[in-house]
Formats: sequence, C-alpha cells, structure tokens
Amino acid sequence: MQDQNDRTMLETCLEKCVGSFQTKFRRERIALTALDHKIWEKGVKEGPSRSLKALSFHYNTFLRTSKRSEF
Repeated sequence: MQDQNDRTMLETCLEKCVGSFQTKFRRERIALTALDHKIWEKGVKEGPSRSLKALSFHYNTFLRTSKRSEF
C-alpha cells in the first residue's frame, strides 16, 4: 500500500513539474513573439542596422532573465 502511495505522489509531482515547465515555455514563447513583433516594427521605422542592434540587445537580455527564472 505504501508503495502505491509513493508512486501516486511521484506521478503527481512529475505532472506538476511538467505542467509548470510547459506553462513557463509557453509564456517565454509568447514573450519572444511579442518581442520579435516589436523589433520588426522598430526595424521598419528605423532601418535594419539599428533593428539588428536592438534585436541582439533584447535577445541577450531575454536570455539572461529567462536563465535566472529557471525552476
């Protein structure tokens, strides 16, 4: 009986971890999509070279913040 309880508890923990990872991934993907759109709009207005600089800056910032917010 204890073995069944342990297995159920482990399955529940795994489901929560996978669920939070999927939510986090979805959130980051939405953030990246919004960021891409913002940079594209900026590039249309300001020209491609300024847009590339902005893209690398924002992408690096995004990577730094997403690594910090790992589980």
